[in-house]
This record gives sequence, C-alpha cells and structure tokens, in this order.
Amino acid sequence: SSGAIAGLVSWKMEGSDPINCSTGTTAGMQIPGVTDKVTLTNLGARYVLVVEKDAIFTYLCSQRIWDTLPCILVTGCGYPPLSVRMVLKRLEDHLQLPILGLFDYNPHGLRILLTYKHGSTRMGTEAHAYATDIKWLGVHHDDIFGSDGTVPQSSLQPWCLSDRRVFSGVAAVVEHMGNPLYTREIRMMAEKNVKAEIEALNNNGFDSLENRIVRKVLRKSYF
Repeated sequence: SSGAIAGLVSWKMEGSDPINCSTGTTAGMQIPGVTDKVTLTNLGARYVLVVEKDAIFTYLCSQRIWDTLPCILVTGCGYPPLSVRMVLKRLEDHLQLPILGLFDYNPHGLRILLTYKHGSTRMGTEAHAYATDIKWLGVHHDDIFGSDGTVPQSSLQPWCLSDRRVFSGVAAVVEHMGNPLYTREIRMMAEKNVKAEIEALNNNGFDSLENRIVRKVLRKSYF
C-alpha cells in the first residue's frame, strides 16, 4: 500500500468534490502517487499523528482517535513513499500543525522515523525537500521499561542480525544530529538488545493504545 490519511482533514483533488477523511470507512483514504493537485483543509486538528504501519492506522481509525485527540492520522505503511512525505510537508507548512510519530521499538522503526525527519538517502539532493520536523512520540524506552511501562515480557523479542545492521547506520545519523534525548534512547535500546512492536502497548486489559497515545501527547512526551 502507498499510504493513507484519515481524521480531521478535508481532501480535495482538482475537479472533484472534497472528501471528509473523518467519516466513512475505517481504512481512511489511500494517498495517491501524485498529490500536487490536492487541496487539504484543516477540520479542527491540532496535531498530525504518523504511525509506522497500516495495522495500527486501521485500528486507530476504528477507534476514531481524532474524537479524543483532535488529529489527522497518516501512515506510510513502513518506509514512506514520496507522496506521503509530500502530504506531510504540506500539513506542516500550510496548516502549521506539529507532526508526531509512533514507530516500533526497534532499529527499523527508528530508521523509518529518520526517513520522515531527514529524507531518504536514495533520493540524494531531493531528500531534504520533503523533510519534516517530526517529533518522536514513541515507542520509547520508558513506554516499555518505565513507570508507565505495562508491556508483557512475551511482547519483547531479541534483536536479530538485520536489527544490528540497521542500528549501526541509525546510530551514526543520531550521533550527527546531536540531540541528547535521541542519543539516550538509542543507547538504552542497544543496552537492552530487545525490540517491541507498537501493538505491545495495547496488550493490557487496563489500558488501550489510544489512551496511552493521548496521555503521551498531553504530557508532551515527544522530542
């Protein structure tokens, strides 16, 4: 899939009627490959929430998270295609909305976050044209191991060879960024040597993923 958008935004393609992305099917609206003829109108959102993958996007749509947290929900279904990053850049520049990102707790998740933040190395000079000031909302070390951490041990998996390979590249980018909060997170990620998916935060009868997301946003637990 190429990516999708839902929540408090109106999507209008040239020559067609606007679509309210907060109504209709649970899957939101697919983001087409060409987005330069799209007009986006804010319908009361205060945040853009980017989630790494389609399953989480579909779940949060089914829970209508925008009724609790006024937001526009976006997914790039893994590594984001250019069209998704173009749409995010538009939401940031034209609608002046902060962008918050939720990714798996593993080196691949962090690498996807950095793709949104800095662009893809494969794109060369165009990489930074669609870079956004996305904030890392999670999954953080403290979501799993901190006082708010209620993740069952069965949700944690050891790193594999692919994780180690990706981590070395990610660590170099983070070091270059010089953000102490990111440096601390990746150091602790490497020390623990385990990974967890976003779904792990929804694995508790007393709390739901959407409640934890709302709580983290209200506490400004992002950087």
